[in-house]
Amino acid sequence: MVKEMRIQSISVWDTCRIHVLSFIFGVWVVCKRIAKWIWDPAGFHSIQVRDNPPSCLVDSTLGQHKYVKLKSVKLHYVESGSRDQPLILLLHGFPDCWLSW
Repeated sequence: MVKEMRIQSISVWDTCRIHVLSFIFGVWVVCKRIAKWIWDPAGFHSIQVRDNPPSCLVDSTLGQHKYVKLKSVKLHYVESGSRDQPLILLLHGFPDCWLSW
């Protein structure tokens, strides 16, 4: 049985607050990037080589970490649970990651 969906609106004050906080955060990020560029201009544009995956991609407490390669793009996914249960697929976009689900 499908539950009734309820769409809730937010007030004008909350909308303004979200926009102001987003603007402040954006200015903060831009200032940090400019400071990093001034401090180390050569390192700002350099590519960081990562030979080993981060520890969160090796930890198996939340599931098995696996990879699939599709048209030369390597994708990471996590498998967990029983194979005889229904499948749930959680997709995310930048800047989210699988751990936030």
